[in-house]
Amino acid sequence: MSANVVLGHAGWLVVGKLRWARVLLWLLVLGALCILTFNLATDSILRLYWLIFGEAFTSRAHSPPGASLLAVVFGSVAMFGV
Repeated sequence: MSANVVLGHAGWLVVGKLRWARVLLWLLVLGALCILTFNLATDSILRLYWLIFGEAFTSRAHSPPGASLLAVVFGSVAMFGV
């Protein structure tokens, strides 16, 4: 089963009372979801990288450039999927 999210025609962003508030809420929800997705994806890739090489994950700043690039690319693809 799939649920259709209708934004315009009689949906979330239909012209009417308090449309600006609904648009702002939609913007905030999508923004928070994109940020959360990106951060979870990049952290999981970096943790997996350090797990493979048998060391403890300390922070993003201490990761090698190749691992950071891979994490950012994966995070960007995951965020694009959202």
